[in-house]
Amino acid sequence: MRTLLCSALIGLFLAPVVHGNPLADGIATATGLGTADPGMARNRIHGKMLARRAAVADAQRALLEVVKGVRITSGTTVKDAQLESDVIANRVKGLLRNYFTLSENLTEEEGTWLAEVTLGICVSRTAPPCKNSPTINDAVFDQLERTVPSGLYQSSATPETSFSGLVVDLTESDFVPLLDARLVDGSGKELYGPGHYKGRGGDWLHWARSVEQAERNHEVVGSTPLVVKATTSPGEPGIALGDADAEQVFAADAGSQFLAEGRVILVTN
Repeated sequence: MRTLLCSALIGLFLAPVVHGNPLADGIATATGLGTADPGMARNRIHGKMLARRAAVADAQRALLEVVKGVRITSGTTVKDAQLESDVIANRVKGLLRNYFTLSENLTEEEGTWLAEVTLGICVSRTAPPCKNSPTINDAVFDQLERTVPSGLYQSSATPETSFSGLVVDLTESDFVPLLDARLVDGSGKELYGPGHYKGRGGDWLHWARSVEQAERNHEVVGSTPLVVKATTSPGEPGIALGDADAEQVFAADAGSQFLAEGRVILVTN
């Protein structure tokens, strides 16, 4: 027990590594480091086990902090939401038990075992390991507020059938990915939000780091997506489209129904 405690404490002393943007990547990851002095272990195998156990504990702690920091709305994180919703809190805690190992490495340096373990948890189904897994999106989705009919965008535009999905270019803004990102017109009328989506689980929003990357994602937006630019600012309710773009999105969806299937990718820096 003393050996394990010492190993764990050393492992926690080494700063864990947090990777990327969880929403943009579709997966939250963190790398933990752990050590074990071979002289304190019963044998080499025992020393390796202690170092790995310390690294996993370190990565678990870091992963919890990453998940708590995932933004639900512009002013609310998962951690904050747990104070308001027992449902979200319990679902997220359940998901945290479903972490998985992405990589691990064990070396012996200067007479000390050093383990490095990277753990992951699914935010959406974008990442290959998450295709058939429960996600943070799923945990939060049915708790998101649905916009009342009077707040929805309406138009008499003629339906278009030439588009298979929607790519929203936000690269000229400082928009930060979040779980509840809605598309609105200039007056705040909603074109797309959680109430529009009728597809599988909670994957109603997808993310990319460039328009080109989004357009290549045929699995989500098909082969002929509509691409529009959008803006955000503290005074705007959601992600704002210009009047012409809002009209085109509405007409394209009226013809193809891609919003109900969540065929939407938001592109951020």
